[in-house]
Amino acid sequence: MPYSRFEIKVASMGLLFYGSTAYAIEIEDRSLAHLKVAILTLLRAQKSIAFSYARSVQEGSGRDTLWITPTRTSDSTSTATGPHA
Repeated sequence: MPYSRFEIKVASMGLLFYGSTAYAIEIEDRSLAHLKVAILTLLRAQKSIAFSYARSVQEGSGRDTLWITPTRTSDSTSTATGPHA
């Protein structure tokens, strides 16, 4: 078997779900891990984020932008009080 100077590396791909599991964006794992930290840091600081990405050829090419806001619909750390708690 001849020696090859070239090595093919296949990046593992993860999925970023936005809104529901029906809307997923495929992103390389290392980038997705960084993106998770960056988005959570900004959301904790109550900042909104515009996230743009390139669509695949199968999705019609082009670019999309997601607007992510820190709006909360419920507080998982709150404790109910009162007679029905």
